[in-house]
Amino acid sequence: MRGKKVEKQSKIKLLVQDIDGAYSLVSQEEFNLPSKIYGNLDNTVDRVLTTFKERNGNLGVLFSGIKGNSKTTVSKMICNKSDLPVIVITEPFTGSKFKEFLSSIKEETIIFLDEFEKVYNTTELQQEYLSILDGVFDGKKLFLFTSNDERINEFLRNRPSRIFYHFKYDNLTEDVINDIISKELKNKSFEADLRAVLLVLGNISVDVLLNFIDEVNRFNKNPKSLIEGLNIEIELVDFDVVAIIKGKRFSTRCNFNPLTREEFHLDFKDEDGRWHWFTGNFKDYVMYTSGKTFIYESKDNKLYFTPFSKQKLNVWNN
Repeated sequence: MRGKKVEKQSKIKLLVQDIDGAYSLVSQEEFNLPSKIYGNLDNTVDRVLTTFKERNGNLGVLFSGIKGNSKTTVSKMICNKSDLPVIVITEPFTGSKFKEFLSSIKEETIIFLDEFEKVYNTTELQQEYLSILDGVFDGKKLFLFTSNDERINEFLRNRPSRIFYHFKYDNLTEDVINDIISKELKNKSFEADLRAVLLVLGNISVDVLLNFIDEVNRFNKNPKSLIEGLNIEIELVDFDVVAIIKGKRFSTRCNFNPLTREEFHLDFKDEDGRWHWFTGNFKDYVMYTSGKTFIYESKDNKLYFTPFSKQKLNVWNN
């Protein structure tokens, strides 16, 4: 007679509440991770787990930033790598019964709350939940939060006693960009122009970059020619402009994207304080890049567009 196969019980539990207000845990499937993970998220995972192990009391960790930048992925990696049970919260539970339920869990536990600002979507609800982080439990708790909006309750920020770590995922780091381009861009001759386009796009996510590269790979065309029509929001980027117009040099600033316009209008002031206006069509120029500078060159003129300090995204190799 064959023995009955015993299935491994998932350590992932969903917290639910019945109509009488009683709390219970429902088993969930183990977290699945993307087949490819870019950048070195393992360092963050190890740092959080090491600190939780060595630190007395609860540990709060916030991952904030734009959608699609691996906040949920790194949270799930922490859950998967640890040997701790995980409680997932998807509803705005508050009140004494909620605190009592968490206090009844004697073992060390991860409390995972994805998209915190959507679940606890008012200042009052957020403040209610925050009081739990100050609680004393028989088994300490690792609180993991993700948020697509950093404008969450001010008492979550600059309060290491509640949120010890705040990892921001607003901009892709250079190592993530380099990793994605190295692994996914098929025609490496497009790399310089791809980085130029990324500079103009501003803050982008892993998802946006992967889909953009997929489009470049599909059509094997220059990234500059494919940005139009994609569902990608292009940020305005301020540029220092140097123009060599028929041998004379002028300097100014503009706040438009060279890659997103056909026509341009530039205002210059000469050494005598007189204003000059110069207009043209980018289609009449050959565009190339040098470092962080976009260069547009025609027979008689040359325009240099260099983004200045408002630009945050680092997409350039040193």
